[in-house]
Amino acid sequence: MNDALVKKGQATNLTKVLEALEALSCFDAWSRMDKFWKLSQQTNYAMEAKKSLCQMLTMVHDCLPHQKGNGWKLPTFHNTMHIVSDMCKYGKPKEANTEVGEKNHKVFAKRIGQRCHKQHNTFSNQVAVRLSDSFVIEKLASAMHLFDEDEDKGVDTIEQFANDKHQESTNGATHCPLCLNENNVKVSWQSTTEKHLLTFDANLARFIQYHYMSINNVTTIHCCTEYIYNKVMMRCHPSYQGEGPWFDWVSVQFAACTFNEEEFPEGNYPCKVMAIVPEQKNLFLKETAAIVQSAKNIQEVTPFCLQNGNSVMGIALWKLAEF
Repeated sequence: MNDALVKKGQATNLTKVLEALEALSCFDAWSRMDKFWKLSQQTNYAMEAKKSLCQMLTMVHDCLPHQKGNGWKLPTFHNTMHIVSDMCKYGKPKEANTEVGEKNHKVFAKRIGQRCHKQHNTFSNQVAVRLSDSFVIEKLASAMHLFDEDEDKGVDTIEQFANDKHQESTNGATHCPLCLNENNVKVSWQSTTEKHLLTFDANLARFIQYHYMSINNVTTIHCCTEYIYNKVMMRCHPSYQGEGPWFDWVSVQFAACTFNEEEFPEGNYPCKVMAIVPEQKNLFLKETAAIVQSAKNIQEVTPFCLQNGNSVMGIALWKLAEF
């Protein structure tokens, strides 16, 4: 990036561009904060935040000219001013996740909208009608086996999109092989995230060593941080996208058992998902296993297999005294 490139046909310079980029970086860091203001001070701070956003957008408009289409007269550009109002209503932006909506938007809106008239009074109705027709046509074509396999590989059809949700998948997960070196277990994270953010609990490693390596006589166990089955995702990441730990909770049906002379009745127990052992990466497994930490206090670490006949996953229970 240099002055000649920045000034090409526009009245701007490198210094102004860098100032705008710095402002955007500050805004990005601000939007990821855990705490913002007290409720008693919300009105004043919200007003100041809106003024700062307006100043930032003005800098972007002036220093980074947008030559295509309507320039910066874009809904996504204007909607930035609504962030503060949304924060006052719904809380900090860090708690929102639009991943699923964005994925659906490609299939249910963008692809259909390309064949509609771009007029406000008819667009929504045309998209709804054509989406309904698309569902019917693709369903019939799939049932009649009219899709050509070779031609259909690169096409995102609604039928394919729906079927993908019912399949077992670890796509997008971060993987971490655990290798046995004499009596020690070494964890190697396969991720570009900073190494100091990726941790693996020592008790969990010992449990995996005892429950899998010793019993199955293997020296390497592959774990991952995400697992999807039947539209449901489980995630257990020590630093998801570098922003902090994300460990989902599940309700697990336990069979009645006795441990250390204490009886535990049959029933559902809240459990924290600690690790996922995918069947695809561990050939000795017959099905994917999730290692969970029960909310019930137990005085020592012990393997315990759940008798859950309705589950599609083999689940091991990880019980710790401090939890």
